[in-house]
Amino acid sequence: MKTALLRKHHLAKETNRDNCILKLERNNKELKQLKAKLSSYMVEPRTYSLFQQIEYLRNRMEYLKNTNQEILATLKEPRKSFTDMMDSIKKQFREFTELQKGVDEYIHIARS
Repeated sequence: MKTALLRKHHLAKETNRDNCILKLERNNKELKQLKAKLSSYMVEPRTYSLFQQIEYLRNRMEYLKNTNQEILATLKEPRKSFTDMMDSIKKQFREFTELQKGVDEYIHIARS
């Protein structure tokens, strides 16, 4: 009975690890799409403040792409503890969501 519970707990942990890996990989693809959106001539910065904003967004994208890769590499190592990585993973997801909002706001402002 005890070993069955341990196996179930281990399986749940691995499923969470796999889900996080999938979500981080999906975020990588979405980062590429966001970068393509910002590269469109339709959202070229027309003012200095828009130029600063787009540069900030591009820098954040590059930073998130790099940290995504680091976290993914660490998660794919079986000897690393998944629970130790949870804070980094949550922070990464939160920053990605903030970046998406920032890009959407920039596009809205640049097109108006």
